[in-house]
Amino acid sequence: MTVTIRDATPDDLGVIAELYTRFLPDEPTTAEMLRAEDDLAPANMHWRRFVAEQNGRVVGTSWAGQFTGMYHPDKYLVNVIVDPERQGRGVGRALTAHLDEHLGARGVLSTLADAREDHARSVAFLEARGYEEVKRYFESRLDLTAFDFAPFEDRARVHPEYTLRTYEDLRANDPAFEQQLFELFDAVRQDVPRPEPATPLTPEDFARRARHPLFRPEGVLVAVHTPTGEYAGLTELYASSGAYLNTGLTGVRRAHRRRGLAFALKLASLRWARAQGAPEVRTGNESLNRPMLSINEALGYVKQPAWVQYRKTYR
Repeated sequence: MTVTIRDATPDDLGVIAELYTRFLPDEPTTAEMLRAEDDLAPANMHWRRFVAEQNGRVVGTSWAGQFTGMYHPDKYLVNVIVDPERQGRGVGRALTAHLDEHLGARGVLSTLADAREDHARSVAFLEARGYEEVKRYFESRLDLTAFDFAPFEDRARVHPEYTLRTYEDLRANDPAFEQQLFELFDAVRQDVPRPEPATPLTPEDFARRARHPLFRPEGVLVAVHTPTGEYAGLTELYASSGAYLNTGLTGVRRAHRRRGLAFALKLASLRWARAQGAPEVRTGNESLNRPMLSINEALGYVKQPAWVQYRKTYR
């Protein structure tokens, strides 16, 4: 049966979201989430969605894009999703060939793609097309309905030189809030493991995050160094299309580490999450990020099957 590939339109986002959700049913995707991603993509970055049709029905989708925090003009992130009922019938091959042609015309140097380790078909598909593993990361989940804060009372106490303050409190009371928070985020993210070097962010890049519909300002906590007023560390919780909350960036500036701030921030954010009625909090960590993995393991987060990131080099 002939497969036709075309550019996706805004009207396709609903069916694309359904394809994503069928592929990962415990991480539902909505058209609103995809629309927000498309709308917030920087104008100077490449960002394209495609759909595959058979007999006028959308049976698969692909995407190629770039991100500001890990940008190279000739490197891209890609994915391909096929309706589970149509897998093994050439739809994925057609979408991948189209991506190769599309990016080849742009002088592609390399692409990155993800597959979960227990999705054997996805892993085999990538490896057969020349993709090689470059890193692994875990999603970990904490059941808040069963979590006991009592064993962590000592670690919840904040170092006396620091105060935990909310995003909304700081925004209302600190004239330098936006610049301070940007500088903190930009400093902390440098130490997050990634498959490509970190590239500079602008204040506008950072501000774009707060315009995402899943962003929750009340879910952001900042550790402030009281003697200097410097923002020392932060943690973020985002909403999701389900009942659970997702963790954004958690980290502490190098000069303020070894004071228990990351652990205290995590515990405070979990208290807030429970107060909101969230049954579960999810987070993601690169497999070599031992400091954050150790915190999550101590708190009782349960690792899910690893996501494997693969790279294909074209030239």
